[in-house]
Amino acid sequence: VYGATLTNDRFGQSNKAYSFNGIDNFISVNNSSTITIDNNITINSWVKISNSYNGAILNKGESSILGGSW
Repeated sequence: VYGATLTNDRFGQSNKAYSFNGIDNFISVNNSSTITIDNNITINSWVKISNSYNGAILNKGESSILGGSW
């Protein structure tokens, strides 16, 4: 976790969500064969964007996903 801080989730439960500053906060997961995507998958998340945002919500390698598909 790089700069992101734990916060309340959408139900008000403490330390169940992360808050990002929209500039340089992120969470990184090391590459591993156990997270290789060979078939169709579904990824679900709740994202609240406070200002105009022009970045990736999720990416693996050089492929950025903004509501698209792999």
